[in-house]
Amino acid sequence: MKTKYLFDKEERLKLWGPGPWIDEPDYVEWQHEEVGYPCLLLRAPEIATWCGYAGVPKDHPLHGLPYDTVQYATEVHHGLSFAGEPGDHGEEFEGYWYFGFDAAHYMDVMPFLARRLKQQGTYKDFRYMRSQAEELAKALWELRDTPAPGFRITYTNEGFDG
Repeated sequence: MKTKYLFDKEERLKLWGPGPWIDEPDYVEWQHEEVGYPCLLLRAPEIATWCGYAGVPKDHPLHGLPYDTVQYATEVHHGLSFAGEPGDHGEEFEGYWYFGFDAAHYMDVMPFLARRLKQQGTYKDFRYMRSQAEELAKALWELRDTPAPGFRITYTNEGFDG
């Protein structure tokens, strides 16, 4: 498991105020023990919430497809919100296509706002988001033998008088 801290404790307190986020890392990358797919958690630096990801290999039928293709075949916190290459992240797992989700929704406490506004809801901490990323990896693995979804447009002249 690869872990990084982008902010020290003093910076965190200044930026986000006290809370469970103070001692959490900002970047965690690991390989799912059971299915072997990469998982990744990144803290969005602007609002300090977590984004979670799981990747599929090139030979997976969902590799390269948009997230709404698998939106209803997976269950993660507030649904998927990302599909793509990991950019500067996912350093250990090149060639994987990532599906992601985030914890910046209604009733999610966002550390950046927590010290400025009274927020209702709960903070989705590292443990929760890790379990969600693990579940996503398992769900994607279970879809490995499923044909890639597609659609066909059929044109017809039926009913056309011109």
